Amino acid sequence: MGARLLPAVVLVLELLQYADGLTCYMCPPTRGETAEEANIECLALGQEMSCAQDQDRCYSRFESSRGMVEKGCSRSTLCIGTTSCCERSFCNADPKTSQTGYGRPCDDVDDCIQGGAEMTCARDVPSDSTEFCLCADDSFQRGSTCKRKSIPQGACVDTYQCIDANSTCVRERCTCTYGLFANGSVCDPQTGLGGSCTVEWECRGRHTSCTAGTCTCQFGFLHVNGTDNCSGTKGLVLAQDTGLMVTLAVVSVMLASFLHQ
Repeated sequence: MGARLLPAVVLVLELLQYADGLTCYMCPPTRGETAEEANIECLALGQEMSCAQDQDRCYSRFESSRGMVEKGCSRSTLCIGTTSCCERSFCNADPKTSQTGYGRPCDDVDDCIQGGAEMTCARDVPSDSTEFCLCADDSFQRGSTCKRKSIPQGACVDTYQCIDANSTCVRERCTCTYGLFANGSVCDPQTGLGGSCTVEWECRGRHTSCTAGTCTCQFGFLHVNGTDNCSGTKGLVLAQDTGLMVTLAVVSVMLASFLHQ
């Protein structure tokens, strides 16, 4: 009987070890171009860690010369050198300040690690009285941070990462939907045949091009009435005519050579 109870007792003791303890941001050593970039990347890739009962500090370890950051739970006796510590849950988003990461309570935007840029301090639900660090409208959640959404032709993994509502993520690029083209940070309507343009992809329809500032059919193609498309019929005729002319020229040369023999 006692032997069967032992595993349950061990489990209870293990759970009690983490009860009422700190919860800290945790990430393995993470690099960046600067310490600030490494810190944000660490928060983006890391996770939240429940500390053991004897771990009374959240820590961040910075190695500026290598552009590296590491976070987790620790004990006060280990908070020396490049290891910065703090005593509250989620206080190690940035040990230099009291700022915290995505989803944590805030009083104003300055409490958020990316406040005033990718993050805002707002109510998650209008009826809530508590405000949280949330992503701004032009950003999306990435771990405990927020990342700017991509403009058309920018990198993406899913459509929600594209800032323009008229773009979708296709082959890891934010791509404007049919009939629109990437114009800086937005998707604008393409121009039909006869309309003004500056580059070819502004022109709508198949086999069109931007020639002298106007959307026209490509060389060798004809306008299909009632559409903005161009067909290859003229190109086929031109190719046939060219082939016939070459054939006649060869026959003429051969005939002339035969007559002079």
